[in-house]
Amino acid sequence: MQKDSDTSVRLLSYRDDQPKNGQGLLIPRKRESTKVQQKFDFAVLFTVLHSAGFRVTMGAFAALLLAVVGITGYGLVSQMNLASVPSVTIVDTYNDVVATLEYGPHHAFQNGSLFVETRDSFIDEGVTFVEVNLADQ
Repeated sequence: MQKDSDTSVRLLSYRDDQPKNGQGLLIPRKRESTKVQQKFDFAVLFTVLHSAGFRVTMGAFAALLLAVVGITGYGLVSQMNLASVPSVTIVDTYNDVVATLEYGPHHAFQNGSLFVETRDSFIDEGVTFVEVNLADQ
C-alpha cells in the first residue's frame, strides 16, 4: 500500500474549479493524516502555562509588587513631608546656642516636677511669664 504524496496528480471537475463566495472559503482545510505523532514541545508547554496559570501568577505578583511599592512610597513621603509640623527653635542668648525642638515626645517631659522647677527658676530670674491652669480656668 503506497502513501499519497503531495506531488500526486489530482483530477478536478469544472464545478470544483469555480470560485465560491462566502466567509472562510479561502482558508485551507485541515489535512487528515493517518498517524499523528505527538512530540514534547516547549511552545505547547508555554502556551498552556501562559493561558491560565501564568496570568494568575503574574496578576498576583503585580498586585504584591504594587502593594510593596505603595507602602514603601507612602512611608518615604510621610517622612519627607513634615510641612504641617511646626518647627520650634530654642535660642540660648547667653551661650549663642541654637537648638531645634524635635517633633514627638521629649525625655525631659517625663519628669513630673519639670513645671514647678521651670516656674521657680523663672521667678528667681525675674522673667515675665503667664501661668495658666486650664483645668481650673
